[in-house]
Amino acid sequence: MKSQLSYKILIIKQNKDLANPDIFLNVNLFKTVSCIDQNFLAEALEYEDLLITSQNGVFSLIENLNYFKDYQNQIQNKRIFTVGLKTYEALLNHGFKKVESATHNIKSLIALDKFKNANVLYLSGYHTAFNNYEDFGVQRLIIYKAISIPLNRIIIDKIKNREISHIFLYSKRSAEVFLQNFPLRFNFQVVNFICISENVAKAIKDHNPNSNILYPEIPIEKEMFKLIQQEHLIS
Repeated sequence: MKSQLSYKILIIKQNKDLANPDIFLNVNLFKTVSCIDQNFLAEALEYEDLLITSQNGVFSLIENLNYFKDYQNQIQNKRIFTVGLKTYEALLNHGFKKVESATHNIKSLIALDKFKNANVLYLSGYHTAFNNYEDFGVQRLIIYKAISIPLNRIIIDKIKNREISHIFLYSKRSAEVFLQNFPLRFNFQVVNFICISENVAKAIKDHNPNSNILYPEIPIEKEMFKLIQQEHLIS
């Protein structure tokens, strides 16, 4: 499906790598608030390994270390498990020396022998897609909250006026918060949803069964873009 007025791709997350305003619109539906507490770092020291699955988790940990610098060397020398290239790079760029990354998703991480045998503390936000962490012997510590914010009125009007051709969604919660900005029976057939996974796609489908939804077999951003390359919207 193609927009009648222009070809625009709405990315529902902050992504500085997609800076072409002629094609991409980047918005964030959340404001991240870090929980600053020395006790978080003291508890983290009791575990051999840490798990962080988002960049927000990395940045919140860094904020805590900036406040309580006595913990910095010890925490940065711990082994940290993560998922995805962006989170992996964020950890390396902030001085963490032992980062183990799974390429695709949390399922690929928990399949690793190193992870199965680890003593892990999961540093996460209040909401997490890894809801069954306790089944794998993982303990969880909430170090930030992602507070939802309304979608910009200009963006809503662009969607209604068919000036947006594709909407990229990266999490189930992003999909749910996005939908809250529209009437229950809004006709989302005017756009194509490109979801990072089947779980995210289901959140859209449950709300509007007639929506145009695609998701890649491998849940990474690069594969999402492959789904629309045949339309020559991006290089």
